[in-house]
Amino acid sequence: MQVVDWVIKNENRKRATILLETFFNKLDSDDEYRFIKAYTAQTVARVCLENKVTWDDAEKWAQEAVRLQPYSFAISDTMGQVYRTKLR
Repeated sequence: MQVVDWVIKNENRKRATILLETFFNKLDSDDEYRFIKAYTAQTVARVCLENKVTWDDAEKWAQEAVRLQPYSFAISDTMGQVYRTKLR
């Protein structure tokens, strides 16, 4: 997501998280947007981990991504990264 990268580079990770959360909340709950919502939630989880926001926020977003796309390897990997971070 080039916009998120730009916001991180020129603003900060917290603003990028807010941008992604706002985008996620604007999407409808229709199945049509399920894929987009899942990968947006995954990106929020990753940004939270990189920013060391809070582990709970990263876990919440990773769980939301898994709920929306339970069979996605990439999303499952993010969930694993969240738990790996917790163990450190």
